[in-house]
This record gives sequence, structure tokens and C-alpha cells, in this order.
Amino acid sequence: MKKFIAVLLLASGGYVLAVWYELQQGNIKSDVSSLKTIQTTKGIKPVDFFDEPFLRSMIYHSFDRPYSMALLPDGNFLVAEKPGKIQLFDPVSKTKTTLFKISGPSFGHGPQEGILDIELHPHFEQNRWVYITHTLINYNNKKSVQLNRARLVDNQFIDAEVLLKAKAWTRSSAQFGSVIEFDADNYLYMTVGDRSLREHAQNLSNHMGKVLRMHDDGSIPEDNPFVSIEDAMPEIYSLGNRNPQGLFFDSATQTLYETEHGPRGGDEVNIIEKGKNYGWAIISYGREYRDNTQVGEGHAKPGLEQPLYYYVPSIGTSTVVKYYGQMFPQWQGDLLVGSLKGHQLSKLSLHNNEVKQEQRFIGDTSWRIRDIEIGPQGEVYLLSDAGVLVKLERSLKAMLLKKLKNLDIWLKQEVKALFFDKSETYIDQVDEGKTQYEVDNARNTEEARKYAE
Repeated sequence: MKKFIAVLLLASGGYVLAVWYELQQGNIKSDVSSLKTIQTTKGIKPVDFFDEPFLRSMIYHSFDRPYSMALLPDGNFLVAEKPGKIQLFDPVSKTKTTLFKISGPSFGHGPQEGILDIELHPHFEQNRWVYITHTLINYNNKKSVQLNRARLVDNQFIDAEVLLKAKAWTRSSAQFGSVIEFDADNYLYMTVGDRSLREHAQNLSNHMGKVLRMHDDGSIPEDNPFVSIEDAMPEIYSLGNRNPQGLFFDSATQTLYETEHGPRGGDEVNIIEKGKNYGWAIISYGREYRDNTQVGEGHAKPGLEQPLYYYVPSIGTSTVVKYYGQMFPQWQGDLLVGSLKGHQLSKLSLHNNEVKQEQRFIGDTSWRIRDIEIGPQGEVYLLSDAGVLVKLERSLKAMLLKKLKNLDIWLKQEVKALFFDKSETYIDQVDEGKTQYEVDNARNTEEARKYAE
């Protein structure tokens, strides 16, 4: 017994030292070759927890159905809770303070209604502008979305303005879109979903199924692609976008990335360009809910854009960011896409704006990822509409803790097998055709007991 304990202690000590040495030498990395992804007919399985190149830290778990967040220069967060509150969250003290509340019958409280996005102006530190979108109900009980801005001064919102009430009025309570992004020239982009009226995504006389472009004060740029077309909404920048859930402008490549929900399959990641038509609902990689038939005329058609990447089956895409940070150097220039249906983080490895590989993380949780922020050290923050804010970080301490946890689980399994599991005798009786790997996997299972008989 003493000999066995000594062996275990020596093994665990050696393991820790080996992990420490490998980390120091830079041999434990998050590159593609060191991660285990499995391609199946049902899509890509998540990377195993112990092979993830980060440690998960729960920062907070008591938000009320949060949909969006903005990381402030001082390290605090603005968190938009869908039922109508803007919270100021301090990750150090783990306290939240309500800065603003929207309520009343004109606001909307359905499953997809409420505050939908919050975004800081690129020059927030100078002008203090914060931009917010939310649903709106008119006197005919029709619903649309509204874009607002206000200055955040001394933890109070002042100088509030309505910049746009989208021409997207229907009685539907679904597919609002309504995410906000800025480019390097301070142009403001806003998405509007097709509002469950797919034919309107191809109609320039409304905002449904479109990406819009404005100046930061809501005025119309003179070079917008459809300003000279009679009856066209002048804010329209692109069309044929079903229900856009994410926008990210990469200033390094001057590229605007967008994610949108497909129907039954066919969630998309697109590169949005001026005046382009992204095909909904003429073409799609999705299928009809009612009878599982192909949507539209097929997957492609001349004059209509193809997605950069699409998901079949759907993962319920939410937000998208492009990673630039120090903490995960092997992720540089990769896209991180949130997943609602799949409860995952999808990482798309890019080369010359082509997706070379997809990897999925955090598949063992119930977190519907609504928003992603990259911190100043390259750490990744995930916001789930379950009320959870999580930080993904990589450090010597973080990786060592994960390896030690893995070791602890292994040791417990070995001790149980040696002293408590009577079916251990199967090892000497197993068929000669089985490999040691298969033998180990069978341990402590019904299959193990079968071989022991």
C-alpha cells in the first residue's frame, strides 16, 4: 500500500513538473494540430474539455436574460438585459448597478422582444455616446425596432436621441436582427431581420432583411448604394439577409463580417459589401420547417452572394468577433462565432478570407452564447442569456489547474479500479483482439463486466 501511494505521488509530481516544463518551452499550445475535432455526418463535435486551450472562469451568474454587453475603458461592462435594463457591472466587486430602465406597453415583452444590442461609439472616451436598439410596438399592435443613442456621464444617460425607427412593422414577434457596429470611418451599421416576411428581404422599400448604414448621428451617407433609387430606403447597405445576429468590422482588413440565422439549417457567416444581395429567400442552404423541402431555388444563383461559411445543421449563430490578442496567439485573425442552439463557441480558422477549419468549444454546457468581447490582455468574455458571464483565459496557472484536475480525475478512477471495482479481473480475460486503449475505455462499464464473466 505504501509503495502504491509513493508511486502515485511520484507520478503526480512528475506530471506537474512535466506540464510546467512544457508550458515554459511553449510546447503546450492551442494550435490546430494539438486539438481534437471530429468530423461526422452530424457536424463537428466540440473539442474535449481537457483539450481546450483555456480555463473557464465564472465571473457572474445573475443577469436577467442578457442579450448584449460592451466593455468600458475602465474594465467595467455595460450589460443590456432584454426585459429592459442597462446594467453597469464591476467584475472586481461582482456588483451590478441599474443605469437605465425601459418599460411600458410600447416596448414589447415577447420572447424575442426587448433590448437587443448595446454598442459604444469608437470615440466613446471623448464623446461618451452609447448606442442601443430595442423593439417597439405602435398603436396598431405592430412591432419594429428602434435605434437610440445617449451620452453616459457620471453613470447617468443624458442627451438621449432616437436615430431610427425601422420600417419593419408587422405583428410578428420574431426575427428583429438589430445588432450595431461601427467601421474605421465611424459609419454606423445596423441589421434588421426579415420579420418572418421573407419576400420583403428583396424589397428595397422597407428595412426588413437588410444591413443598414448611417452616419453616427443617424443621417444618410451620400454614397449609400440605393440613395438614388426611387422609393428605396436610403439607409440600405445590403439586402437578402434573413435574420442577422452579429456584425464585426475588422479595421485591419477593412472587412465587415456578419452572422445570420438560416431556417432549418443554413446559418451563415457573410462578408458584407456595399450593395450586395445575399440571396434570402431566393437561395439558401436551409430547408423549410413545414415539410423539410429546399428553401427557394437552390444553393446558388448568378448575382447572389455565397456565404463565407454556413452551418448545416444550424447552431443558432449569434455574435461574431475576429480575434486579435496576446493570450491566444494561435487564434490571431480567426473568427469566433457564438451559438445559441448548440451552446458552443465556434472558431473559424481563416486564410485569405477563406475558412480552413472549424473547431467548437464549450459543448458540455447549457450556455446559449449571446455576445463575445475580447479583453485588453486577449482574454475572451462570453455572455449567455442564462444570465452568465464567463471569462476564457490562458496562463501558466490556468493550464496547470486544468491539467491537475485531469490528473485528479484519473487518480480517482485508478484508485476505484484497484480497490473497489470487482470487475477489474476482466483485464486478464479480455479477448486478445482488443487493444489496451479499448480495454481501458471498457473499465467500470457494463462492457467491462461482460468481459469479466
